[in-house]
Amino acid sequence: MTLSEQLAISVGSSLFIASKSTLPQGSGLGTSSILAGVVLSAIGECVDVPYDANGLTHAVLQLEQLLTTGGGWQDQVGGLIGGAKLARCAASLPLQVHSATLNMHPEFIEVLNRHMVLVFTGRPR
Repeated sequence: MTLSEQLAISVGSSLFIASKSTLPQGSGLGTSSILAGVVLSAIGECVDVPYDANGLTHAVLQLEQLLTTGGGWQDQVGGLIGGAKLARCAASLPLQVHSATLNMHPEFIEVLNRHMVLVFTGRPR
């Protein structure tokens, strides 16, 4: 049964998603992981089975690997969980991503914001 058919049965409608990104493929900004997380989160809400941060992180990891996009190892942590965080995983399978939100003093955040720059070199990863 397709996802569309499953949603039609469980919530009474199907799902159509169109997206566009002007970021270059392989930019390293986690675009596919963030999109996957948003879609999975929306589906979870539609069927009244919302994800927690850990569940969403690992669902995106699985989806990215099924799609063979090359992303998803930890990309989703940066884009789907707010604030500054530390994400790590052991170099073994199955991959288990652990993330922790870092508590930072507001003055330190201000310093970071004044000194951070995002630079695209034109070269994909």
